[in-house]
Amino acid sequence: MNLPPLNKEPLHYIDSTPDNKYPIRILQAHLENTKCRFVLTEPAEQSKLYDMMNYQQNKRAEILQQAINILEESLLNESSATDA
Repeated sequence: MNLPPLNKEPLHYIDSTPDNKYPIRILQAHLENTKCRFVLTEPAEQSKLYDMMNYQQNKRAEILQQAINILEESLLNESSATDA
């Protein structure tokens, strides 16, 4: 099965510096990749399939953004605690 083109190239690299922001960078890269969408240039039999796949990307993006927000808040609280 040949897949239709994506609207953008997915990320293939994440800064792997071993620090406390590494997990956030991983999630942010995955979040950025959820912006990749299948682009149908002409009506296709499988358009409902690709619509569903794009919809699922949106749902993954929501979950990833929630996880990023939680981690960022946790890091902020951790930083505030060590500053006190």
